[in-house]
Amino acid sequence: MKMIKYKNSDLDKIWNIISVSFGVKDSFKEFIKKELSHFKGYYIEEAGLPAAAAFYGMYEMNFFGVTVKVPGISFVCTLPEFRNRGYVRALLERMLKDFISMRYPFSTLYAFKMQYYRKFGWGYMCESRRYEIPPEIIGRPQEKGLYGIEYLSEEKIKDYVGYFNQEHFPKYHGSFKKAVHREKHYRDFSIEGKGVSLYKMCAMKKGGKIKGVFTFGIDQEKKLNIYEAFWSDRTALFTLLNFMANFRDQSKEIIISLAPDQRMEYLMETTYFSKEIKTRQMGRIVSLPDFVKLIDLEDGEYELNVRDAQCAGNTGRFIISRSRGKTRIVKKPLSGPALELSVLTGLIFLEDMRGMYTSNAMVSPSAAKFLRAMKGIKPSHVTEFY
Repeated sequence: MKMIKYKNSDLDKIWNIISVSFGVKDSFKEFIKKELSHFKGYYIEEAGLPAAAAFYGMYEMNFFGVTVKVPGISFVCTLPEFRNRGYVRALLERMLKDFISMRYPFSTLYAFKMQYYRKFGWGYMCESRRYEIPPEIIGRPQEKGLYGIEYLSEEKIKDYVGYFNQEHFPKYHGSFKKAVHREKHYRDFSIEGKGVSLYKMCAMKKGGKIKGVFTFGIDQEKKLNIYEAFWSDRTALFTLLNFMANFRDQSKEIIISLAPDQRMEYLMETTYFSKEIKTRQMGRIVSLPDFVKLIDLEDGEYELNVRDAQCAGNTGRFIISRSRGKTRIVKKPLSGPALELSVLTGLIFLEDMRGMYTSNAMVSPSAAKFLRAMKGIKPSHVTEFY
């Protein structure tokens, strides 16, 4: 087994891994190459043959107004004939060493199997949802006064970013920036010379004010994809649905992905959504001391016993003192029962889970005190973007 650091010129060599693992057609090769040019990663060769690969891109996450850079893992893949040989484990451990050396406080990934990644310290954070819609069931909404839709050119996007962040949906600014990234890099991308538009960014507007934003594209398989869709009210949602109806005769399928924490009740009032697909997002605390300093805690002293099989720096008894908005942490040798790091991640992000563990004494009194003192952190407080 030989592990090699990925360079963009290596894509031809490892393309078969990605193509077979994800069912990606050769016509998307240049698109994937451009996407991976923003990533770092590694691949494994066995007897000179590429066998497995994994990559990570850099994101920003916002914890109570504090923005930090974190790595997000994606494109984890192994050829079928090389599976069950520990290659994914080796790749994850290699990337985790990178994260530790760079002192990143946190990392994320979208899991195909949560139980597998828990072994490496990643814990469940939240779900993202997308919906597949057969075009034939889409009708035009019987709604008056729909908003106008304006395509955001590169020049206009710059103006909208600041305006949007300051005055509209501030907790969604991550999704907005993610859409801007896609629009910037893939605006003129074409597949097999057919000029297929993968990303076009639009705003729903009334009187010059943004009421919602979405990015859309039609791929080679005639699927209409709606990305980072969000809206401020019911009228904006129905404006989007009306837009989708325009592609009813052109599209084989329509797929819509929601922005984080979007208001689901509006969707449930419609009959458009035939299939819901949930993707589980997991997170991993890379440096526990650095991560805890990002959490908004009530003033006081807390104690955490934590065990992390991969990161020795996260294993120990942590004495946490919070006073006047500042956090001081002292690490001591582990003593007594300890929380596994993946469990701690879930408890931090999932309020229901946190309440169950603390009320039923499923964690030590000291850990329960720490978890109850957290001021309501949840995935909607944490936005990510390229």
